Order: sequence, then C-alpha cells, then structure tokens
Amino acid sequence: MDEANEIELIDLPPDELLQRLRSGKVYVPDQAARALEKFFRKGNLTALRELSMRRAADRVDTQMLDYMQTRAIPGPWPARERILVCISSHPLVNAWCALAGVWPPT
Repeated sequence: MDEANEIELIDLPPDELLQRLRSGKVYVPDQAARALEKFFRKGNLTALRELSMRRAADRVDTQMLDYMQTRAIPGPWPARERILVCISSHPLVNAWCALAGVWPPT
C-alpha cells in the first residue's frame, strides 16, 4: 500500500457488508457461508474498518506534510476537529441555540 500512487477507501458499515455476504454479492454461497462462520463477524469487520480508515488518514497526513515541505510552507496549518450537528427548526431548539451563542445561524 505504501508503494501505491493512489488509494481509494470504500467504506461500508459492517451490517451492510454482512448483508452483502449473505446475499451472495461478495462470494459464491459456499465461500460466503464459510467466511461468515470463520472470520467475517461484526467485531472483526469493525476492527478492519477502523484499521483501513487509520491507514488512509496516515497516508493523507504524509501527503500533506510532503506537500508543505516541498513548498516551504510553515506548519502545521491551523486545523482542528469540528462537529457538525443538523437540527430542525423548533422554538425549543432555537432557544437552546441562542443560549449556546450560536443563534442566529450563519
């Protein structure tokens, strides 16, 4: 993976992947049954999902650092984790937002 020019992460929740296995969309029925018994259990799939996301994030981080170094960009860039919450308009929600100092929305 380190030698690849590009990677693309295709993410499926474990339950969806298990359903695809049961439906024969990943393996032929005999192989799917063995896979479900031996390895492809929800816990294993969740762990593999996390590992793949971490590998992809590490790759992106390395690419960003390389980009910054080759262009003599001082860093790191100011970035931080953010949370996005989608809520509907309701008088009580509006009041909470006003109390939190995030009303009116921008």
